[in-house]
Amino acid sequence: MSFRNIWHAFQHAILGWRYRLPSKNSVAKSGRVDGEVDRPRVEDVDLNASQQKILNASKNAITGVRQHIEGELRRCDEKFNQPEYAFSDLDIAKPNVVAHHELTNYRAQGNAERGASRQSVDSARNELTQFQTTHRLGHRSAKYPEFPLLGWGLLFVLFGAEVIFSGGILGEHDARGLLGGWWQAFLISVINIGPALMVGIHACRHLHHIDSAYRRRAVAGLMFGCAWLLFLNLYVAHYRIALGIDLENAVWLAGQHMSAGLFNITESADAVFLFGLGIFAAFLTVIDGYRVLDDPYPKYGAITRQYHKTALALENLKRRQVRDVESVVAYATDEIDDALKQLDKRAAKANALINVAMLCARYCEDRAVQISRLCNELITSYREENVRIRTQDVPAYFTERVSLNTDLGCSSDALHERRATIKVVVAEKRNEALHALEELHRTAERDIAHILDDRVHVPDDGTFPEIERRAS
Repeated sequence: MSFRNIWHAFQHAILGWRYRLPSKNSVAKSGRVDGEVDRPRVEDVDLNASQQKILNASKNAITGVRQHIEGELRRCDEKFNQPEYAFSDLDIAKPNVVAHHELTNYRAQGNAERGASRQSVDSARNELTQFQTTHRLGHRSAKYPEFPLLGWGLLFVLFGAEVIFSGGILGEHDARGLLGGWWQAFLISVINIGPALMVGIHACRHLHHIDSAYRRRAVAGLMFGCAWLLFLNLYVAHYRIALGIDLENAVWLAGQHMSAGLFNITESADAVFLFGLGIFAAFLTVIDGYRVLDDPYPKYGAITRQYHKTALALENLKRRQVRDVESVVAYATDEIDDALKQLDKRAAKANALINVAMLCARYCEDRAVQISRLCNELITSYREENVRIRTQDVPAYFTERVSLNTDLGCSSDALHERRATIKVVVAEKRNEALHALEELHRTAERDIAHILDDRVHVPDDGTFPEIERRAS
């Protein structure tokens, strides 16, 4: 058998191509010499040189495979040193540290703010308690509308109704028509509703005052106010009668008609209606100013509202501080979640890189084993054919198997160890994040509980039942 045939077959095998070993006839034909049949030539059976050539080619091929896997592992190590694969720069606990620092600042600032607000509440409560004791109000709570616009809305409705109805009557005899009547009714309502409101707020309320001097002044004011309202509405009624007599001199004629008979207004139904409408609007305005707009006792409602305002300010401050704490925790939680996602992303990329390296390592190991196997098969085939045509004794090394070093200097164990290390690091980072979140939530819960426990002190004797209800 010609060594050239064996060598070409080995080259095809290393490159992964299909090949066929030479047949016996081709081997016999290659060993023939003129005049000799099936006689091998001496130079054709020099197996040492041929085997060495195959061995060198196999070693070179394995060396190429070894260099290839070393290059792949070196590139893998270089990628692991890049920031996108690094794990050391991921500080999972940093958001927790920042959040704890912010909570500490919020805690100190919140305590100071609640202390100042609590002082305002205590001052307002002491003022309210002293007012109740001084004015002998006992445990009665102040009565006033929670929505002051209701009382003022009723006053506006009364004012508008009087203007509309009175203007419609007065406009019948006004040269400007309905607009002129409404303008006169507007002026009349101002000097009717305004004094009636003052009577209700100042005169009627001070009838309950503990000081007798205030009560005497209140009685005098009430009498004067009622006289004024009665006089005004009677004059308006006489003015309506005068409009039907002399439009230009109705103002002076109304006074003369009123001096002739104070209550002589029955001759005109419109005059009686205007008198009744004005007295009714004034009466409702007095009631509105006396009991609807505020508590009947003077200044009691204002002092109570001041206490409510300070207590509500403290509650609003507490709610804002709770929201601040929750926002800090929520932001830190999002930051830690983002860090964990980044950690998982880097771990996935690192594992994918390790998988590629492991596949390459397994492929190269299999390739090295395949090269060694093909080398021995070719050498064994060559030896067998050489023995058949050989005239001399078979050398001893013909029976020895060729041993090639297929160790590529790398092992999957190192890659498995690197993967296990990544898994451990990820688990440690995740546990660190979970512990940080648990600690942060516990701290936030303690801060929120401390804020909510800072309640407004309300006596248990029922002195401020509505305050206790609103503060809760």
